[in-house]
Amino acid sequence: MTDGAWEVVGQKDQQLPLGKTIGDAMRDLITKRFKHNAAKKIEARWDLDPKTAKNVVHRGCVSERTLTKAALSERWALWMALGEELFGESYADWEEQRLQSIIEEAERDLHRVRRLRPLGAPSEERTFTVGAVGSVDAAEENDTPGRRSRRRAS
Repeated sequence: MTDGAWEVVGQKDQQLPLGKTIGDAMRDLITKRFKHNAAKKIEARWDLDPKTAKNVVHRGCVSERTLTKAALSERWALWMALGEELFGESYADWEEQRLQSIIEEAERDLHRVRRLRPLGAPSEERTFTVGAVGSVDAAEENDTPGRRSRRRAS
């Protein structure tokens, strides 16, 4: 685990665990994917020099340039795998959870609206969106004097 430090005003540095870094995740992904000669394989695939490839595989050292070369070679598969390695869930799982929370929030809001709406409200009030379009059209027909109108003078 990688530790970072942050300073609280007037106190000593406090250690903050950061968990897995992108370099750690890359190293883990590479060693899972390429069981033998991993450094040689990413050296060829990503067009890296031998020392850089060894640093990625053995120490998890990934520069911006190396990450860019890897991304251009592996495309979206790399980003999806890195996300899964870092966050412990796939992007599809995360999207599913996000969608579920949106649905639950919408259901709560709908329940709240139904609870607050008077039971005997006229149908015009319940369908205000349909009536709103007609009201705008009606308002344009009944322009008041002194207001600018979009209609041309004949």
